[in-house]
Amino acid sequence: MNYRLINRFLASAALAAVALLVVPRPASAQQAAGDTKPVAVLSVASINEITKDISFLSKAADVADLGGIANLMIIGFTQGVDTSRPAGMYIVMEGAAPKGVGFVPVTDFATVRRQIEEGLNTELQDAGNGVLRLAQEDRDVYVKPQDGWMFVSDRAENLGGVPKDPTVVLDGLHQTYDVALRINARNVPAEIRDMLVTQMKAGFARGFEQGLDEDQPNRELTEELGRNMIQSYVSLIEETDQLTLGWAIDNEAKATYVDVKLTAVAGTELAQQMALLKNLRSNFRGFELPNAAATLSLSSKMRAAEIQQTLAMLKGLREQAMEQLDQNTDIPDETTRQAIKDAYGTAMDVVEKTVADGKVDGGAAVLLGSGKVRFVAGGGVADGPALERAFRKLVDVAKNEPEFPQVNFNVDKYQQVTFHTMSVAVPENEAEARKVLGEKLDMALGVGAHSFYVAFGENSVGLVKQVIDGSASQADADAAPMKLSIALAPLLQFAKAMDENALIGALADAISNAAGRDHILVTAQPIERGVNYRLNVEDGVLKLIGQGIKLMTGAQQQFGNDF
Repeated sequence: MNYRLINRFLASAALAAVALLVVPRPASAQQAAGDTKPVAVLSVASINEITKDISFLSKAADVADLGGIANLMIIGFTQGVDTSRPAGMYIVMEGAAPKGVGFVPVTDFATVRRQIEEGLNTELQDAGNGVLRLAQEDRDVYVKPQDGWMFVSDRAENLGGVPKDPTVVLDGLHQTYDVALRINARNVPAEIRDMLVTQMKAGFARGFEQGLDEDQPNRELTEELGRNMIQSYVSLIEETDQLTLGWAIDNEAKATYVDVKLTAVAGTELAQQMALLKNLRSNFRGFELPNAAATLSLSSKMRAAEIQQTLAMLKGLREQAMEQLDQNTDIPDETTRQAIKDAYGTAMDVVEKTVADGKVDGGAAVLLGSGKVRFVAGGGVADGPALERAFRKLVDVAKNEPEFPQVNFNVDKYQQVTFHTMSVAVPENEAEARKVLGEKLDMALGVGAHSFYVAFGENSVGLVKQVIDGSASQADADAAPMKLSIALAPLLQFAKAMDENALIGALADAISNAAGRDHILVTAQPIERGVNYRLNVEDGVLKLIGQGIKLMTGAQQQFGNDF
């Protein structure tokens, strides 16, 4: 996966929020949502949809009573509200100042007004122009009923010229999500974006000067990496079109999910980078092993500019490592030092050639069974034989060390992949490690012409072969930029085997009946000019959460709040 893109993506939510928080309070506001595109929109689905989804969640979690109570409370507090239409809020800009207006659909404003006044023990006062004022200790709130809607803001003038149908600004979010927030980054004024960029650069400069000494060996490289990171965030501010966060229920799939979508302005470098996420292919889909506790698949392409930047970074890392090897007094002689440098240099050559090819393709998997851990990872490389030569050089240097394990070369060959193995003794005084790994940890390295694999655990070579077969059956398959799958049943069964905790045991027993519906999935999927990261939780996990709530509630009732 393109890690630079991930970093930019994960930072976008925070940056978008800052863009709204750093601006001053408005002195006046006269524009309506129809006059200026909103910089931010909050969407809340209709009460009918929300109560239906609450019922699904509570039934899936086997706590239907709690769902029923929640829905009754919602109904009790929404008398006079139109339960068939969405609610929301929009923020528009007047110069460099934001103004926010919330809206709720109503069928009987008199009933809603009475509930507000009785609940807050105050009265709504006439503020003129159809606006009512609700006096509060910290800040007054203004309300305006109009065309079957109740508009709310912290300033009376914000309610002048409100739209006849405010659902237009939601842009369909209420039809897709129960709750959603969208930041329209391009509608944030340029002066605010410039201010963010200036503050970010200044903050980096201060932090760098305070955090590093002048004579620190890796100062130049660290500074270069920091500048690249800041430039990525600057580009994010300047080139992001929209950021959308949404939560929804998928009744058909019996799951709930959270989406985080990022789209780029057309024609920008970020848009070009997003385009590379489309039509990806993989030769390493075999890491998606059945019954694995966790699997990870990564696939991406790099733009020419990113390749050059990454190569420059790798060059700095190589120079820094070579300098540290020259200064290392623990190396016994120059022959050994040169051998280590040769091995490192050969490995770095492979990494640089792989980066120059501009493609990342690989994955990993963790398997848990019989109280033991098995792990495998690997992917594509530009020159597998060169990587193998580097490994042999390192073994040749270390083989005379008294505690270095014996390496068995060329123990097997499968589908043009050559295997080397070794067994590492787990110290007798490491009881917990032995419990997980066994007395010896079997390890394997598999190298092909353009592939490499590393694995450890019982029958590590067999595990790699399983991955190779799975990949061969799906050669050149369609691939997502990233797919992470975590299965809770094997994780909890493993935890139960390691720990006799009653709560863990009960949860493990509960999830064992999930019939394969125990997954938490994180996927990245390309969309038009962007990418969507989805966190998907299956109904078996929801049931586990409900079981956990019941167990914790029962424990608290039995042992008190100290539990």
